[in-house]
Amino acid sequence: AFGRRSGALIPCTFWIVMAVGLYKFGHVPYAGAMLSFPGFWIYAAFMMGHSSLAVAGPWLSELFPLQVRATAVSFIYMAARGAGSLAPVAVPLAAGYFGNDLASGMLLAVPAIAVFLAMALLLPETRRRDLTFQAGSLAEGAEGRSWSSASTGERQSVQ
Repeated sequence: AFGRRSGALIPCTFWIVMAVGLYKFGHVPYAGAMLSFPGFWIYAAFMMGHSSLAVAGPWLSELFPLQVRATAVSFIYMAARGAGSLAPVAVPLAAGYFGNDLASGMLLAVPAIAVFLAMALLLPETRRRDLTFQAGSLAEGAEGRSWSSASTGERQSVQ
């Protein structure tokens, strides 16, 4: 009944709840009771939102043909790691810009949430797609090229 899209969108709602909570309650000081502290629930929503990333890997890999699947997904993951590595610098800079307010600096996550939400809505659903290897698809556009078989090590070529 559910596909990859719903597996990404349902947890993404927790990220949206986290962003709204951070905006509205990010300045509430800790009063000594963890369960009544909004920061606890903001963090819990943030962690539940991260479960949407569990579906991202399989969904991304299903979007690409078998011949380029590993390279495409690796490139996307490495680009995301590169962009994510800027957060330890960008969040304090934004917090300083917004009057030394860490909660406002942490709202830099909102554009990332918007991009994830847009991609989850725009990317094609792969729930019933045939993902098996098609022998003819390797030969298309690969005339004259050769490769080694991973299992036997023998050299093969496409004519």
